[in-house]
Amino acid sequence: MKAAFLSSAQSIAKKPLVVGDLPKPAADSEHVLLRVRACGVCRTDLHIAEGELPEKLSRVILGHKLSAKSWRAARMIWRQERGGGFVDWRN
Repeated sequence: MKAAFLSSAQSIAKKPLVVGDLPKPAADSEHVLLRVRACGVCRTDLHIAEGELPEKLSRVILGHKLSAKSWRAARMIWRQERGGGFVDWRN
């Protein structure tokens, strides 16, 4: 899958995100796999990008406010046709 991920923490002015290919994740029996169409970042994401907060993983995909289409889903939680829209409302 194509993703913009943080390669190393540095000033936003230096454009620390790298667009590249990462392994496609799998949806297990309790998760939905989404094809993200748009994703916003918050100030906390910018703190991570600039190294003001520690990274927990070697490659971090920033952002958590998203708009997406369903791609694959667990049978036990699926109540929408493939290709249906999703909007993330978590804060």
